[in-house]
Amino acid sequence: MILSAMISALTSTLSATLSSVSTLFTMDFYSKIDKNASSAKKVKVGKITAVVTLVIAVIWAPYIQTFDSLIAYYQEIVSYLAPPIVGTFFIGLFWKRANAKGAFSGLMAGLAVAALIMTLKYVLNVEINIHFLLLAPVLLIISLVVSIIVSLATAPPPADKVAENTWTKQIWIDETKELKGIVWYKNFRVQAILLVIACFVMYGLFY
Repeated sequence: MILSAMISALTSTLSATLSSVSTLFTMDFYSKIDKNASSAKKVKVGKITAVVTLVIAVIWAPYIQTFDSLIAYYQEIVSYLAPPIVGTFFIGLFWKRANAKGAFSGLMAGLAVAALIMTLKYVLNVEINIHFLLLAPVLLIISLVVSIIVSLATAPPPADKVAENTWTKQIWIDETKELKGIVWYKNFRVQAILLVIACFVMYGLFY
């Protein structure tokens, strides 16, 4: 019964992942390349994307056994994939000059470096004497630098989109007014500060 439950959970997770990957690639990438593609063609592209994703997963699966545990594998992989995403999100949220080309270039550059690191370590067995947690800020900086350079080298984004999606000082003022009557331990700003402090404390203890 336990094995049946585990297989069911894995199957549903796999199905959801393949569906998300194929939909993301088809609607966000392929549709922009082939703007006149029919629904049937998009479905076919989605199926091909799912098969390619499965093949890549099968090829990568044997390398997972090199990790001490699945938790260690998850932590290290996330530390490679998350920094480019976080960098792209923050630069788009706080910098009005950032544009779509810069964000996409920074994201792809960070992910490309992350893929290169994983290939060197686990496929080519190249020894990298840097802990993966120390590589995370490097990937973040690479993504930010590429995003800034490409954004400055290309046309600025439309002012109306910037006004709707960029953080401003007025937002801080409005939130401060809303948080005046809230108890400190329910204040998300206090919670965020405590979380950051806890992260640095744990980092210092286990460094």
